[in-house]
Amino acid sequence: MIPKIVQRTRNAEINTVATRIYADLSQRDFTTDPYMTTQIAALHGNNEMMKQALNENSTGSTLAPKDEKRDASLRVIYYEVQAKTHWPLESIKKDALTVMDVLDNYGIDTAGLSYADESANINALLEDFKKIAIATAIQNLPGLEELITVLQNDQKDFETAYLQAVDQKLENKKLASATSLNKLLCKQINDGLVVYLNAMALAQPATYKACAEVVAVIIDENNRRVRNRLREKETVGSN
Repeated sequence: MIPKIVQRTRNAEINTVATRIYADLSQRDFTTDPYMTTQIAALHGNNEMMKQALNENSTGSTLAPKDEKRDASLRVIYYEVQAKTHWPLESIKKDALTVMDVLDNYGIDTAGLSYADESANINALLEDFKKIAIATAIQNLPGLEELITVLQNDQKDFETAYLQAVDQKLENKKLASATSLNKLLCKQINDGLVVYLNAMALAQPATYKACAEVVAVIIDENNRRVRNRLREKETVGSN
């Protein structure tokens, strides 16, 4: 007999269960069974929506590395120019102080601001670098133009990713939440597939028994993981 999916199965866990069940069912021939054909199609559609809903939570992890990269580029420029303000050659020192005045208008703390505020500061800083007096000073400081180009590219890369993330977030708002899809998938599998396959495995074992056994293993493995997780949580909580 196929067990039912236990309560408190997490969104990612039900996604895994549904993916594995669909992978097995889609390889079998149920063309003469309209109920199973409908169930398989619905399982696939609902699970694809679940994947999209789960992906909404990955936006931060996509942006964070790109933000860290532009932070590093900004800091390199700041410390490079700061070091040259102590240069023994007076001409280098003078030009470094000119550029340093611009950097100090925004401050190294720019790297710790919110995404939007940091972008505003970096974009303004890059525009200031284009002013004739500042651009001339930059040209006289070896290697600084190359470092600024790196920052420009990192900033552009971040903003492209940020806009993509915003578009994805707007798209995800149109979708059902992962929690509601969790309930939908659990109900479909428990009340639709499990009940039907349990009955058909007895009525027509040649066609349905092997499939029912695979689904039973998939759900049983999930249920054991969920119970173990809850047991460990209770143990930690009691200590």
